[in-house]
Amino acid sequence: MRHGKVLHGNVGPHRHCLSGTLLNIAFVGKFPKLIHGGVPGVNDGPVTRVGIVADPVSGAPCLLGVGTGRWTRPPNATDLFAR
Repeated sequence: MRHGKVLHGNVGPHRHCLSGTLLNIAFVGKFPKLIHGGVPGVNDGPVTRVGIVADPVSGAPCLLGVGTGRWTRPPNATDLFAR
C-alpha cells in the first residue's frame, strides 16, 4: 500500500480512488486468453502481468493495466499463492 489518490482512473464509472491510500495488486504469470492492444506493428508477446490499483477503503479499483515480458518481484511484495 502507498499514499496517494487517483483522480482519473480507467476502470468503470467510478474511476477514482480518493481515500488517500492506494493498494497495488499484481498478478504475474501466463495469461494466454488476455489480449492487449500494444503498439501497432510490434509483437510484444503474451500478457505476463496484470496490475490493479484499488482504494482499500471503498474496495473499488481505479486503474487496470497489463504488461508483457519478464517481471521481477517488487520490494515488500507478498505472495498470495506458493508453489
